[in-house]
Amino acid sequence: MIGVMREHRIGCVLVVEGERLAGIITERDLLLKLDQPDISRPIRDFMTPDPEVLAPEDPIVYALNKMSVGGFRHVPLVDAEHRPVGIVSVKDIVDYIVDFFPNDVLTLPPNAARGETWHGRDGG
Repeated sequence: MIGVMREHRIGCVLVVEGERLAGIITERDLLLKLDQPDISRPIRDFMTPDPEVLAPEDPIVYALNKMSVGGFRHVPLVDAEHRPVGIVSVKDIVDYIVDFFPNDVLTLPPNAARGETWHGRDGG
């Protein structure tokens, strides 16, 4: 499991039983629940069972709310039969929002909190 996540550079994997979503296993689950280097234990020991989910047609603000309130970085998307059809991640939401405000994001100073000044896109 860890090797698959590392190889594909993904932060979570959905656990499916009989085509229905049974749980989710994330990097955080592995870090918090893997006390010893024993990855021979069943996935059920590491996964979060019955995770919070959304439908693909739900508004993006629902995902933002679930992520903010629950402290999640990933929310599975399921169909009416609770079969997984996708995952929405914090990165997906950030990319979506940036698409609406590309000039505002591209023209921010390198570190606005420190008052660093912007010298242009070429750095000069």
